[in-house]
Amino acid sequence: MKHVELTPVRTYKTEANAHKAAQDKFGNVQTRPELGPLRYIVKQHTDGRFFPLFVGINAMHYGVHNFFNIIA
Repeated sequence: MKHVELTPVRTYKTEANAHKAAQDKFGNVQTRPELGPLRYIVKQHTDGRFFPLFVGINAMHYGVHNFFNIIA
């Protein structure tokens, strides 16, 4: 078993700002039926700042990895 520490690509001062960044970048993406919708959560980093964390392999197909962190 190995512990993995996430290093966020970009952090935001408030949780609301992290939600807004995710929505601004991918809120208007036309979802493909074979992939399904994009899913994300907002996590708090150890420095107290927030970052969106997208969930699932389908996020890679939408190109999210170019802007935010993904776990699959």
